Amino acid sequence: MAKFTPFPGAPLWSNIREEGTFNEDWRLMNCLNFVFVPNGIESQEKLDHLYNEHVKRFYSDWGWRKKFRKRLWQHRKSLFYLLRHLPSFWAAKNQFEPGK
Repeated sequence: MAKFTPFPGAPLWSNIREEGTFNEDWRLMNCLNFVFVPNGIESQEKLDHLYNEHVKRFYSDWGWRKKFRKRLWQHRKSLFYLLRHLPSFWAAKNQFEPGK
């Protein structure tokens, strides 16, 4: 899942400012930052909060976790990679669950 980034030439580009707030800082246009906040969303912080809640809900789903466990066994090298890099995975997880 990526954060929506409108690029020049996209169908929405010509009327992007009518649809919400747009920060045209090219350094942030990388699908990792919200540069567009649609009308109806109060702020970028609220959009970040909604995004984090959605990601957390998706990866907490038992159906997804069951598929993930099955795939880990099918791709054992990935399991070893996960175990070797567990601290960085844990740090990424904590970005979505501050204070835990």
